[in-house]
Amino acid sequence: MILTLPEAEKLLEKYGIPVVEEALVRNRQAAVTIAGQIGLPVVMKAHGFVHKTEHGAIRVNISTLEDVAAAFESLKTIQNAKKLEKTEGILVQKQVEGVEFIVGVAENDQFGRIISFGLGGVFVELFRDVSFRALPIRPRDALEMIKDLKYAKILEGYRGIKPANIGKLKKIIMSVARLAGKENVREMDINPLFVNGSSIAAADVRILSGG
Repeated sequence: MILTLPEAEKLLEKYGIPVVEEALVRNRQAAVTIAGQIGLPVVMKAHGFVHKTEHGAIRVNISTLEDVAAAFESLKTIQNAKKLEKTEGILVQKQVEGVEFIVGVAENDQFGRIISFGLGGVFVELFRDVSFRALPIRPRDALEMIKDLKYAKILEGYRGIKPANIGKLKKIIMSVARLAGKENVREMDINPLFVNGSSIAAADVRILSGG
């Protein structure tokens, strides 16, 4: 069973994994209201797409309420054109800065369930810089996963992005591992996980439960 976004985010929060401030809306006025409450600029996403960028289903750096209204109509048109079986509305999300990572859980025929960590966002398929471990893992395994990345140096800071709090990042990887074990998760992807100094937050998540 694929969890709805609110269900998935509730699980993240239960295990201490921060989530970017956001809300799902179903009409233009609600989008404008939420954007005003969250604070501009915002990001808006048409829910229901696995690869939102490929479908033009994401808008970033929206800095006026008029543009929020226009983005809602544009994204809703994209959703309707795809005739998606299940949508949860349009996501209005506080725009945050940081390096994008992915933390995932999947089933493997040889090793059972595995956890992965690597560069996320649009860089997942471009660089394929990901490390893996079989679950369960120990804290030192989580730390090794971070250090194993070819581009781990980016965590030392890059173009205005603060050096990552490695200890906090390690704890989040461990939290994902605990969540997967205790909640009977078959598949899971947090992508992107924004990392900027001690500020670390999930901006999107997909969870497939085995229950």
